[in-house]
Amino acid sequence: MTGKRMDGIRSMRCGQYRSTFEATVAMNTSVKMQYEPMELSYTSLYKPDFLLPNGILVECKGYFTDDDKAKMRKVKASNPELDIRFLFQPTQSKKDQRANAAWCKKNKFQCSFGDVIPEEWVNEKATCR
Repeated sequence: MTGKRMDGIRSMRCGQYRSTFEATVAMNTSVKMQYEPMELSYTSLYKPDFLLPNGILVECKGYFTDDDKAKMRKVKASNPELDIRFLFQPTQSKKDQRANAAWCKKNKFQCSFGDVIPEEWVNEKATCR
């Protein structure tokens, strides 16, 4: 792992992944998936963390800032046909978990908490939106 300073925050890289959480999710998930497979346009460019074989995009989040939330609302508005879901780091407090789950529900994103992508997401049949 190598670290570099970005805006006063230490960012760890773990091989090809941008965070140790993403690397852990990749190691713990049994299905072959693509990492940052595309750039999605909104008012800027966004790279989802993982693309499952069934077309579901998974964004792994530790901290979920107001800027992240605003960006994801714009991404969804610009790409309504995509199924983007959040996997939140399991170390979040119960208060943060409730707040993030409520935000996801309000903004029509599915979410889960843990360091492995839920099997039901992996096994879900692809659907056209």
